[in-house]
Amino acid sequence: MGMSTQNMGGGGRGLSFTKKRSTEDPGPLPKSPNRVFTEKEREELKEIFHEVLLEYGLVKIKEG
Repeated sequence: MGMSTQNMGGGGRGLSFTKKRSTEDPGPLPKSPNRVFTEKEREELKEIFHEVLLEYGLVKIKEG
C-alpha cells in the first residue's frame, strides 16, 4: 500500500507559473551587514587580540 500525496500542497502559496517574466534586470540583492558584535564590542575584541599577540611576541608594539 502506497502513500497518497494528494492535497499535501502549500495552500496555493507556492510558485506561480502564470506570471510573465520581467525583462528588467533586478540587479544584485541588497547587502545587509550580518554582524554578531556591535561596533564597540568589535573594537574591544581587537584590543584583546592585540594584547594576546603582544604577550606571545607575535606582533610589535604600535608606535605613534
